[in-house]
Amino acid sequence: MFSHFDRRGKCEWLEGGLHAFVSHYNSERGTAYLLTECLDMIPIGPTTPKQPEVLVTDKLSGRQMVIERKSVVWPPGYVRNEETFHLLADLISESAKGWYLDGLYKVSVDAEQLGLLNKKSATKFARSIGATLSKLVPTDLPMRWFTPINWSFRRIDSHEHGDRKGICVESVQNVSLEDWVPERAIAGTTLALREQLENASRKFLAYQDKCKLVLLDFFIDELSEDAIPSMIESIAVPANIDEIWRTKQVWISEDDFEIGYERIFEC
Repeated sequence: MFSHFDRRGKCEWLEGGLHAFVSHYNSERGTAYLLTECLDMIPIGPTTPKQPEVLVTDKLSGRQMVIERKSVVWPPGYVRNEETFHLLADLISESAKGWYLDGLYKVSVDAEQLGLLNKKSATKFARSIGATLSKLVPTDLPMRWFTPINWSFRRIDSHEHGDRKGICVESVQNVSLEDWVPERAIAGTTLALREQLENASRKFLAYQDKCKLVLLDFFIDELSEDAIPSMIESIAVPANIDEIWRTKQVWISEDDFEIGYERIFEC
């Protein structure tokens, strides 16, 4: 759903956007939390206890809260596949800048095959696509290729996309109704959610006298955001977690969204 990636050795307050979350929390809950300390900055060794991301203090009440941010990913390779796709799309867009500006054109790649490529192979594939597109003219289209993975190139109706011009890129997943098993997706995501909450609870062991909050980013396929609350209800949330929030998409236009927040558990 979102793209938050670990930045080892850096404070999540600014690098991970926790300052924006705390600002939202203060606005909604009538608090005045400010950053006190970035906790998870010490190099982790075999005997070093893992820490939450940050400690914040309410300047009005003096109450303190620790926040841990976790990513819930399902299927396991989802984030890696998304990274590969965005690398491919960025490289194609960069190489094709200024081409095919008489309309809107689409490069479609096989999502399953793309997921098997490493970064080096994906980069080489993107450059080969750029080289191929440079030799085509609109009258050649539509065209389809099968090496190194299945991909195609065609013109599409730009009026359905705000009269955009140039080249866009999509990954296509050939999934039939028979292949879609929502129960499997729910079970896998629920398991990943339980594991991440248990991992977060271990980081809170030294902070029992403070409010303990987990902020979750969900990277899930085949399920909508509406499935998340029922997952929380189906598991035993560790006793030392006081609140759970999640990030969500707040759409501000047809093509763009901002990151919003929603509380999904409070003890």
